Amino acid sequence: MNKHYSLFVYFFIFSIFNSYAQGPVSRYGKLKLNGLQLSSECSKPVQLKGLSTHGPQWFSGCYSNSSFLDAVANDWKADVFRLALYVEEGGYVDNPTYWKNWVDNMVDEVGKRGMYCLIDWHVLADGDPNKNIVAAKEYWDYMSRKHGGKKHVIYEICNEPNERYKYGASAQENEVNWARIKLYAETIIPIIRKNDPESIIIVGTPYWSNRPWRAAKDPIIGINAYNVMYTFHFYAGTPQHTNNLDTVKTILNKIPVFATEWGLSEESGTGIVDEVSSQNFANVLGGANPSGILVSWCVWSYADKDETSALLKPGSCGSGGWNNRTQAGIKTYELINNPKKDTLTCFPEPKITRQPASIVVKAGDKAMFSVIAAGEKLTFQWQKSTNGINWTNIGTNSASFTINSTVLNDKAYYRVKISNYMGYLISQNAYLNIYSDGPYYGIPFNIPGKIEAEAYDIGGQNKSYFDKSAGNTGNSFRTDDVDIQSITDSLGGYGVGYLDTDEWLDYSVNVLATASYEFRFRVGSALSSKNFKILVDGVTLIPQVNVSNLGNWDSFSTVTVKGVNLTKGMRKIRFYALTDGFNFNYFEARGPQVDCNNEVNGTAKTDACGYCSGGNTGLAPMNDPTKCYIVTSIEEEKLKFEEQIYPNPFSNSIHITSALYPATLQIINLEGKILSETTVETASEIDLSQIKDPGIYQLKLITYSTVSTKKIVKK
Repeated sequence: MNKHYSLFVYFFIFSIFNSYAQGPVSRYGKLKLNGLQLSSECSKPVQLKGLSTHGPQWFSGCYSNSSFLDAVANDWKADVFRLALYVEEGGYVDNPTYWKNWVDNMVDEVGKRGMYCLIDWHVLADGDPNKNIVAAKEYWDYMSRKHGGKKHVIYEICNEPNERYKYGASAQENEVNWARIKLYAETIIPIIRKNDPESIIIVGTPYWSNRPWRAAKDPIIGINAYNVMYTFHFYAGTPQHTNNLDTVKTILNKIPVFATEWGLSEESGTGIVDEVSSQNFANVLGGANPSGILVSWCVWSYADKDETSALLKPGSCGSGGWNNRTQAGIKTYELINNPKKDTLTCFPEPKITRQPASIVVKAGDKAMFSVIAAGEKLTFQWQKSTNGINWTNIGTNSASFTINSTVLNDKAYYRVKISNYMGYLISQNAYLNIYSDGPYYGIPFNIPGKIEAEAYDIGGQNKSYFDKSAGNTGNSFRTDDVDIQSITDSLGGYGVGYLDTDEWLDYSVNVLATASYEFRFRVGSALSSKNFKILVDGVTLIPQVNVSNLGNWDSFSTVTVKGVNLTKGMRKIRFYALTDGFNFNYFEARGPQVDCNNEVNGTAKTDACGYCSGGNTGLAPMNDPTKCYIVTSIEEEKLKFEEQIYPNPFSNSIHITSALYPATLQIINLEGKILSETTVETASEIDLSQIKDPGIYQLKLITYSTVSTKKIVKK
């Protein structure tokens, strides 16, 4: 056949909810300690630079509309945002329900923007964290159950323990010493670990968290020390703090430190902005220290308070001036963004470089879908759907999926889910059509558009056509009873000839818009008084079209019929011969311009990635072919271990129930060695008697779409 047929296939891209935007969380993953260094999920050193709220009870207007976080993430480019929830002074103990809800919402909003969220129990006026120990226990149990396992969550369990406020008897210089803070920490840490075994926990240190070296002399040990860090607070305008910084340099090889709060002003929040001291502080925490440790930090405060430590000018929050920076704000922005941040991801995200394509085959033939993807440690899960909405997992872990002998039930949408440690993506849908009946090319012809006479539907006599003579008299193109012949029309190709009275041909079409169309029929005859009619869905639409007598059988002319009204949707057009003695090449329906979003006179276009975008689609063009994919964190499918694994601590066995099967269960020691590996098909009791030594181990559960870990303890 000399003609070329263009098949326009429209794909629906199913977006999975993106738990973390493409920010620091997507780059670094779940944070952990690698020795004394805060590190990424794949053990690379990490330094987070971010901002802290002021007291939300006083500056609610700064935090009531979460749109401010768009500026914090995208304009300030913060890695971490600290929620300074005061315990007293109008804070948590005065209205626990309100403040729980406030923190819950903020944790989610910060996570949506790809930043880490530091949940701070802001001990200040209470002085001794043990003063409100009952409230603290309840709060941290709630928060760790609510947000446990989320990659972006960090816990700061006591902001600034201090000696100046009374607890019981009169205040004494050493009343709230490290021993009392440590007692508090060793009470709270197990409560959190029961619900969240992995997330970073930060413990306050004596004298407004300004003397971490006291903790370095007697650090928390044992199971409570796992992924635990210590605070150091610093204010650049206070000379004593500069001296303290010199001391802190000497302990970075003893305990892991996180500067959860520092300011560019004096410790009162007022006075000068000392940019020189601030730069020195940033340099030291950026690795200019004897240990070369990177220390993460949050600046006080992202608020519009009329004081020099505030990062926003007075009145900014009320007007939405989220980038209306003070002198401290300008310098903080510089420190966050200089030197330029490392944007390398822990594990490269999956990336599709060639999408699976739609296929049309005859029943019984082989069909194969394939995808080309880049990334580390990729797994593939093929999926099938009859409606493009509900999906079933099929196939094995392979970049291709093959059906050796197709049947009608294989007619469906297919796609592949590609996963690795950092996330997963879903390919575009590819459609498999089986030749048995219906449109000849597997999908209906679009109206407006052109349809060749020989491309009538598949189905056979009395189903897709009616022909009075046996066999294909023209012996061309197809092998059924319709008489198809090569033609010498100016456009060449094939045509249907030898038409007889009452013979007919059906064509499946997709009318893109309800409108009036102009039909053009390419027909010819060497005889007079020859004609045909057109039916749509069994109803006569054009009662009679006359065929011109051109004097020979090799000539064709175009007959035009205007004002043909069609209704949008899938339709069946029947070409019905009212007489014998004429030939039929093609017909064409012309009508209003319809864009790829099926909008009449619309402006949507198919971009370089094959997406219909612009116009009324609501989708922006994806014009970079290397970015034609959607990446999503695996967090939304992350398994909830607290409901799956017990007992913990264990003796000789552990019970596991997974939401996804099959799954691979690995037990790994603290040196990273795999001690046990088991395939789990159903809820199971796993024998771990081979684990002899008491201590901490990592349990890793690997499914087709998730990799989840939990700390477990052997008694």
